Amino acid sequence: YLFVMPLNALRLGEERATSFGINVQRLRLTSLLRISFLAALAVSFVGTISFIGLIAPHISRRLFGEDHRFYLPGSALIGAMILSFYCF
Repeated sequence: YLFVMPLNALRLGEERATSFGINVQRLRLTSLLRISFLAALAVSFVGTISFIGLIAPHISRRLFGEDHRFYLPGSALIGAMILSFYCF
């Protein structure tokens, strides 16, 4: 959640994000490493249920739009809802 504003700025384009003082290469690298680590961690612990981690963000983006302030918490809530319905 600390990188919400830089990620929103990056959605506007590399040049615009750079003009805001964001190190685009570093932001991309750190985001990629964190996402890769979290995905690997989720798959290693939960196995077949890890598809929720792939589906929930896509549903959230359709419902809440591209703004990461709403998109990230929405992904968590939708993932929790899908998991709850999956258990029934």
